Amino acid sequence: MNTEAGNAAVKPKVIIGHGDNFYWTGINSLEGRDSRFATTFEEKFSGNNIKTIPWVNVLGNHDYGGASYVCNQGDNNAKCESTDALLQGLDNKFKWQSEYTSPNDNRWNLDDHFYVHRIEDPATGVSIDIFNVDTNDADIHGAMQILLLWR
Repeated sequence: MNTEAGNAAVKPKVIIGHGDNFYWTGINSLEGRDSRFATTFEEKFSGNNIKTIPWVNVLGNHDYGGASYVCNQGDNNAKCESTDALLQGLDNKFKWQSEYTSPNDNRWNLDDHFYVHRIEDPATGVSIDIFNVDTNDADIHGAMQILLLWR
């Protein structure tokens, strides 16, 4: 990515990261968050040509746990023991990414599950609205775990 962006004739205004930011099971704890961001995001996309460009993100199914459990014990995935625990797990998976602050011009943006990010070019007066829609939340992983809790 660093090479391709550096060779581009036009420098991008934003980079759109729409899901599956952290394979395979997302970020599993607040304690493990910064190390995951360092190795999977900051170090991987560290070229001077893209280091300060904002990233506009939503979560993907793997960010919510992939094929694994949503809840955690430490930095490991764990079966949710109740519906409340499952809902808290889903909230945590989102919160641990949305509250991250990048040391590179705070370039990581994850404002909400559904939000609009506007790009404006003052030189031309052109603006573009990016509609960010998270369609993965409870219907992918949460629903299956709730069914298992009710059995």
